Amino acid sequence: MSRATGEGVVATSTTVCEACGAVNAVDATFCQVCQAFVGWDRTATIGAVIPEAATEAATPDAPADEASIETRVLPTVLAAIDHPTRQPIESSTVLDVQAEQDRVSVPISGASAEVALMITNRSDIVDGYEADVAGAPDWLRVESEALRLLPGTWERLVVRFRIEAATPVAAGELTIRLRVRSLTQSPAHRIVPLVVVVPVVDAPVQLRTEPSVVRIRDIDVARFVVVVDNSSANRPARVRLTGTDPELAVGFHFDPEVVTIGPGESTRVQVATTSRPPDPGTEITRSLSISATEGTGRVARTQLSLVHTASPSPMATLAVQLDPSVLRLGSGRHGSARVVVDNRRGHSAARVRLRGNDPENVVSFGFEPPELSVGPGQVLATRVRMSTPRPPGGREVNRSVTIEVTDGRTSVTTGGAIIQSIGDRRPWVRVVLTLLGAVAMIIGAMLPLRAVSARSSFAVNADAVAGLFDSQVDLVGLEQLVSFGLVIMVLAGLMAFGLTGRSGRLTRYAAVLAVLLTVALLVTIGVAGRDAAPGAGAIVIGLGVVLGYVGGLLARR
Repeated sequence: MSRATGEGVVATSTTVCEACGAVNAVDATFCQVCQAFVGWDRTATIGAVIPEAATEAATPDAPADEASIETRVLPTVLAAIDHPTRQPIESSTVLDVQAEQDRVSVPISGASAEVALMITNRSDIVDGYEADVAGAPDWLRVESEALRLLPGTWERLVVRFRIEAATPVAAGELTIRLRVRSLTQSPAHRIVPLVVVVPVVDAPVQLRTEPSVVRIRDIDVARFVVVVDNSSANRPARVRLTGTDPELAVGFHFDPEVVTIGPGESTRVQVATTSRPPDPGTEITRSLSISATEGTGRVARTQLSLVHTASPSPMATLAVQLDPSVLRLGSGRHGSARVVVDNRRGHSAARVRLRGNDPENVVSFGFEPPELSVGPGQVLATRVRMSTPRPPGGREVNRSVTIEVTDGRTSVTTGGAIIQSIGDRRPWVRVVLTLLGAVAMIIGAMLPLRAVSARSSFAVNADAVAGLFDSQVDLVGLEQLVSFGLVIMVLAGLMAFGLTGRSGRLTRYAAVLAVLLTVALLVTIGVAGRDAAPGAGAIVIGLGVVLGYVGGLLARR
């Protein structure tokens, strides 16, 4: 409220906002409704709403008592306060703003960048001005002080911009709307477009591995993580990861191979490497290089160590034994034995395959089972079946064999032998054939020599043979005694006697002579005009000759 006195209108406990007409406390600085500035020049603000009649009534030229003043002036003042005149305000008639620059580069370090605004008070009252930015990003801080100008005057208002962020702000340009508003004549304001530039901080991408030393044992694959760090840069980076080693013995697989990292960010890439294990019981350290390339240039490089260890092979302590080590087959072709695999001295399991070989490559091997998994401290056995050709008769053959137990990289072997022997049956066959031949010749001599005659070979004596040609022979009385059957018996005896020799020559000669005499006799009978068809005796004699001759050949071999 206000009350009128002889000296004019005196402010009481309230203040009226000219912008919206709201009543505020006397000590208010800004209107509680529209936030217009009401903290200064309250007398002018109130006086502006007193009608001219009320003013004249309060002048010294028109004296009046206090009651009349209150009666005539106070209602008018109160009416003006309670119902202020609301006229639209044109911003162009209130203020003018000119920026000294249309863009500002804000340091990424957090230092302030300044933009000066030339503000002119075009109104007819003393006014205040301040600048703000609606919808500015969280990382941009805009600071300025309020400016107070008399009517028709101008002054520079400095607006400060700085970056306030825990992580680097992405490089680029941002257009903001800088608003300069009147503090007393709201909503009068002017908008100044301004481009805020965040410069590029081109810091290189950093690489590191977790862990920096990778250790693997008895496997081919190593896994680790590559951290691609772009926290020092305020621009995104798109990099391709590659790996190499001086020996070119390691293969690399990145998941993913190409990554895009935002400004101030980092990402983790899973890496798997494959390499051939070292020899059992040894360790090898390989130096690996991980590189990141962006476009055609390399932007980072880092090193790590791969320590590859191979446990001692159980094959180093594995023992193999063939039981029995010497397999005697006699005259047979097949045999079997046990292969004992002993891992009692080992500290790890051995998974092995078995195979066999021989220098002549004539023995076939079959294992039941062909693979074994022998744990530490265990002894396992498998059966091996071996087949080999029969040896020549009368000889003993000794074939060496090797049983190999291997895990694919190293092997353990044990040796053995197969012995075969076949007795020489030819001497017995020679005796049998020769004797059979001699007996057959004697039997044949007792049988009819010719098919048309029942007379045996003993009936064909020297006198009878000479009579075929009407002649006689003088054997001093032995003409009747010397017969063809007797000759055959003598030859059979000689053939049998040939068994005493090692060459069998006498046996063969006797057989040949017997067959020649038999043929000659039959031919002679035929020439004499008699029927010379061979009878059973001649046939049996011939069979005996063949048997005896074969027996003689066996002795010769």
